[in-house]
Amino acid sequence: RMTDVSGGALRFSTWDYAPQNRDFFSYTLLIPGGSKWNHRIILSTQNTKVGRVTRRFRNSNELTQLDRVNMTALNYDFRYNLNKAIQFQGGFEWVYNKVNSQATILYISTGAVAPSGNTRYADGGARNSSGAAFVNGIWEIKPGDFIVEGGGRLTAYSLEARFTENNLLKLPYSKAEVQSLAPVYNVGFTKKMGVDGLYLKTRLSSGFRNPNVDDM
Repeated sequence: RMTDVSGGALRFSTWDYAPQNRDFFSYTLLIPGGSKWNHRIILSTQNTKVGRVTRRFRNSNELTQLDRVNMTALNYDFRYNLNKAIQFQGGFEWVYNKVNSQATILYISTGAVAPSGNTRYADGGARNSSGAAFVNGIWEIKPGDFIVEGGGRLTAYSLEARFTENNLLKLPYSKAEVQSLAPVYNVGFTKKMGVDGLYLKTRLSSGFRNPNVDDM
């Protein structure tokens, strides 16, 4: 960024990351269920605090943007062996993210600090959450030779971003939100072609992408 040029002049005199603070905690519980069932539960939480400090070339005002993100997730996975040839895997997932963005201006000539609406994300805060359930099955019709696989996933997603009257874009609304329900699937098979190491594999699947906080 310090080498960016615009109109023959440097764009920035300062472009720094403020100290980045991160912490992550996770607990995994494994629940054996004999020869047929296996269960796993994962609970995790993560917090990040990241700042960016910028000052335009020949500008005496320094902008500090500070973003705090809290992330919480709960995962449950299972594996079920119906018999030696058929196996199922599945579970559910819940994820919640909360984003808080702030910005301040330092007037270097006077040392005064004032709030700024130039935040990286929605200045009124943003949050998103998703919940999903999924299952996948594998059938070894002929072990090591012919395998069929298929599964599906259903994801519910919501996002909300709020904007104050001081937002830099001067938006004519105070909230932007989206909610969606996305079903996806996959099906495929693997066939050995009679030569060691040579297989024919094919798969058909669907997918989706939800907008994130940055998109909003």
